[in-house]
Amino acid sequence: MNDRQRGYSLVELCISMGLALVLLSFLIGAVVTGRKSALQTEQLVQLQHQAQLAHRLLQTELQNLWFVAGKSWAELQGAQSPPEQPAADCAFAGQAGSFPQATLGFSPLYTALIGQVAPACLSGASPGSELLQIRRLLGGPQGPAELLANKVYFDPAGVGRFVAGTGGGSALQLWPYHHVVYYIQQQSWDGGKIPVLMRKRLLRSSSGQLVMSAESVLDGVERLHLEMGLDLNADGQADQWFSTSQMTTELWQQPVISVRYYLLLRSLQADPGYRNTVSYQLGAVRFQAPGDPYRRLQLSSAVLIHNSRL
Repeated sequence: MNDRQRGYSLVELCISMGLALVLLSFLIGAVVTGRKSALQTEQLVQLQHQAQLAHRLLQTELQNLWFVAGKSWAELQGAQSPPEQPAADCAFAGQAGSFPQATLGFSPLYTALIGQVAPACLSGASPGSELLQIRRLLGGPQGPAELLANKVYFDPAGVGRFVAGTGGGSALQLWPYHHVVYYIQQQSWDGGKIPVLMRKRLLRSSSGQLVMSAESVLDGVERLHLEMGLDLNADGQADQWFSTSQMTTELWQQPVISVRYYLLLRSLQADPGYRNTVSYQLGAVRFQAPGDPYRRLQLSSAVLIHNSRL
């Protein structure tokens, strides 16, 4: 007599399938949680990296604002300009562009709100953001063999003059001239928009023309706010602090000996499971996150400017 083989009953199959579904749901939950955690970690690491780059950039730009190779800033203001002016130069309300002009301001540092000024050279700047303009000389004089055709130099001989390219200098050594404007612009990226810290820089093009050349510097910079520490009584200390919106033509004529900067960095990729409703206080300015799926990192620092009494 053959043995009868007993199979699984319907109840047993249902229980087995139920247990399998429970285990599968735990597994899927663990995978989803792991992916969320990995995305959060990736974005936080990215923001920290952006913060390091931004700190390094602004510290380098601001520390040596008043460096003019042994001359006073007043002497630099009286220096001769090249006969050619840059195309689409970055000149703002009451401020000269790349080179001094007798009736306009010409300071090593200048900030303004996009909207209160509307410079043609920054037509794509984000409304309500702040621009940062820097004029200074770069350390390390260069001899004739070291000069580059795309650079602008300062010749300290006599009253001083600015020289475009490799020709026209009377001194044995010339100092590279640094004129840059930083601003924020929205750019297309991966099917969406991201905020980008941009830079306009004074260069000489391959055709020999002076231009303010645009380039992206750092992705994810959403806000830049600046506050200037002014020495109003010549004691070497910052007596009062003024934000960009408070600075007047008269105040820009005072020595800026320290700068506070505030940055708000935004992740490049959205996290569908995250909503940002945090209110960020950037000095005198507040930014309210609009409940979007982007993480942000706020940072700030103060820079004591070297050579500010020259």
